[in-house]
Amino acid sequence: MLAAQKGSNAYQYQQQEYYTREQQQELNQYPKVKSKTKVKKISKLKMILSVLICFSIAFGIMLRYVAITEANNKVSSYKRQLSQLQRANEQMQVELDRSIDLKKVEEIAKSKLGMRRPEKYQMVYVELKKNDYAEIVNEQAHDSGRHGNFANILGVIHNVLEYLY
Repeated sequence: MLAAQKGSNAYQYQQQEYYTREQQQELNQYPKVKSKTKVKKISKLKMILSVLICFSIAFGIMLRYVAITEANNKVSSYKRQLSQLQRANEQMQVELDRSIDLKKVEEIAKSKLGMRRPEKYQMVYVELKKNDYAEIVNEQAHDSGRHGNFANILGVIHNVLEYLY
């Protein structure tokens, strides 16, 4: 694109505005721009407020992180307590298993409960026949609705992978 098409190459002179006395009086009636000291005070106040807002946001974020850290500490403390209680439970179970004496159990059964050992005529022997057989379970049900070349290709890939693993 040519430079002449972008705009005018003519010099632009600043146009001076000439006001009549009436227009000049109207302009003087409007309040003047705030003095520089007021502008500086307002800018300082805005800066202070923005810094305070930033600090308050940072403080709030720090409080949340502190709360999260305390919660994590409580959770880890509870996990330690749980593992200690589980170990104590396991030790008590082992002690309980060791403390059971079959002779004492038999003695209590005879004396307190009036039980006695079965005699030969009360015993019945049962023969259990163990059949040796195996059951083949098909893990994947075949869809009768699957038809087409793509389904056949997937079936072949599945069979190969099943064979390999």
